[in-house]
Amino acid sequence: MSKVLIADDSSVVRSQLTKWFQAEPEFEAVFAAEDGEMAVAQFERVRPDLVILDVEMPKLTGIEAVERIRRLDKRVPVVMFSTLTSAGSRQTVLALLAGASDYTVKPGGGVSLDQSRDSLMTKAKALLRYSRPIAAPIGRKPSPHQGESPQRRFRSQAPQAPVRRPGSSGWLIVVASSTGGPAALGEFLAGVGSNPPAPVLVVQHMPAMFLDILASRLDAKSPLDVRVAAGGEKISSGGVWLAPAGSHLEVRRIGQVAELALTDAPPENSCKPAADVLFSSAAAFAPRVVGVVLTGMGMDGTRGAKAISGSGGRIIAQSQESSVVWGMPGSAAAAGVVEWFGSPAELGQRAVDLAGQRVALRSR
Repeated sequence: MSKVLIADDSSVVRSQLTKWFQAEPEFEAVFAAEDGEMAVAQFERVRPDLVILDVEMPKLTGIEAVERIRRLDKRVPVVMFSTLTSAGSRQTVLALLAGASDYTVKPGGGVSLDQSRDSLMTKAKALLRYSRPIAAPIGRKPSPHQGESPQRRFRSQAPQAPVRRPGSSGWLIVVASSTGGPAALGEFLAGVGSNPPAPVLVVQHMPAMFLDILASRLDAKSPLDVRVAAGGEKISSGGVWLAPAGSHLEVRRIGQVAELALTDAPPENSCKPAADVLFSSAAAFAPRVVGVVLTGMGMDGTRGAKAISGSGGRIIAQSQESSVVWGMPGSAAAAGVVEWFGSPAELGQRAVDLAGQRVALRSR
């Protein structure tokens, strides 16, 4: 049984959300706050298992409330209850970058009351389920390390970080990211730094309206050039390309250069874009490819990570303790292809170290 805290300056919205959660047997208590300041005070008092925040509130905005809540608790699921307006979208992305776990859309603008409720309840229950600790990677047989956290077990087997050698080229860094990903991506790019030896290609599951704003904010915060891919770009070190919403992103070898392509193939893992598509295309560049699996629900990226690893590439993933949802990283761990775990910033540094190696290319 879980406790939920709802914060919204509209009494009508608070009443509606309270009814929704009280009708669900998974929730034993519902607490309400009418502004961001009261939400933080209520959080400290009741320590809820789930927080639902309006984006725009008096005294403290949803963004400011997320920041304060994250100082108190790094892992509690926080869902932003957002509008589909341009201003609401910008504020929602800022909240996600501040550490919100996910968002759902308020009724209105073509979104029905039932659609809003179903989306909120689905995400709330999934976040609660995935936020619980995982004892071991699913599907792996017991080992002499039984009882250790899976990421510690894999980390202990990983080689020491390689020494970066100047002048190496031809590498790719490909990234899978979903729930909790915007904040993780910001930290990852900070870890990558200003002079990576490889281009960075990202699949972040997010609608177009939010994705464009995310790319703009990441670009403003990073010394790297961050943009949404349009297809046909010849990629190079120092650039970051995000897969556009509604299209799969692939990387293809054109002579001696790598070029991006967008495809309209069916969704994979119920995702479009899908990390599996990007990763699988990147496997053709192995061993000069580093696959990075960040926080997210489900298993997108696992099939592609297997392809990269099987071709001689490297796979690293976000640790359970730093993930909003350890679904995608946990799935890759269960497949036995992850060689090292860490926080997003650590993964950025590790990816740069790996992509700084000189390797003997396989014959083609």
